[in-house]
Amino acid sequence: MAFFDDRKFLLSHIHHSFITCDDTGMCEMAMLNEIVTDKALSQQDDTGPEIKILDYYAESDLLETGQSYDIVSGMGFIGGHRHRSNTAQRLEKLKKDRQNQAKITHIHWKDCPVPLSEQELLQLFPKKDLSKPKEDNQTVKSALSEALEMFPAAPNNPFGEYARFDGRVNRSAPSKKILIYLTMLPPAERNYGMEEKPKLKPSVSNYCLKIAEETGEVDEDFPNLDANEYVGKFGFPFLALIERETKNPLTVTLYIEDDPIKFDVSSLNLSLRELADLASEKISVTRSDEYHIEKLDEQGIAIPLDSKLCNFQSLVFRLVFKG
Repeated sequence: MAFFDDRKFLLSHIHHSFITCDDTGMCEMAMLNEIVTDKALSQQDDTGPEIKILDYYAESDLLETGQSYDIVSGMGFIGGHRHRSNTAQRLEKLKKDRQNQAKITHIHWKDCPVPLSEQELLQLFPKKDLSKPKEDNQTVKSALSEALEMFPAAPNNPFGEYARFDGRVNRSAPSKKILIYLTMLPPAERNYGMEEKPKLKPSVSNYCLKIAEETGEVDEDFPNLDANEYVGKFGFPFLALIERETKNPLTVTLYIEDDPIKFDVSSLNLSLRELADLASEKISVTRSDEYHIEKLDEQGIAIPLDSKLCNFQSLVFRLVFKG
């Protein structure tokens, strides 16, 4: 380690190091203390009072430029690139040469003092028989190629429409993050897939997405999102997956001898004959096969059995057996 007490030499050395160690040349253009260096070197009296470098600046703009954070040392002390010395480069070159020499095998060719016989020459250098025709190399086929040849008229791939989507992520492509709340369970049991295993319906059509708040609360003012639309069409960052509300079943009331029987029907397209068959399954007493159906407020007027339930405003009827 060397110690320098000469301020003039240190100032000149630092100035020279900034300029020579910068490959871009920005230090040479940015450093404006060339005048300071000349004044410091021209000072001959070392016994005088210590002169600070910043005292040489008469203008404030030069002072601010000299204190710029863009001027950094290129010697590698603060993360910059440091040039390798010639000794390190020569050592690395010698190391590579030794590694390459280890891979090379030298063979010295010498004439045999004793001539070899023909049999020994044939053993060392056998002749190839070129009279035999070359056998055709059988091409190896994969299992996929064989399957495609066996079924040339295969049906269309049902997932072919998804081939236009690319699963790779492009950093420059815009992306959107959507948070979906699972609301099939109460708030205390929403550890879906981890602790709780709710019974899900098999069809996806039984569920829908709705707009939600940041807290997960479903906004009931907006309708369900259309499942046939693209995700990019909607700009909502929070959604909720909810189960579709099933419509209340249609209840039909049928009076049999003043005893009301209520049962649910799935559709209003049922005829009165089918309604009577459903009612007969709930009746345990054997009655006559001849019957008619009439309205509760219109007694004695038979309604055609082929009439549909959708043609009536009221779903209350009376079943009357004959005999």
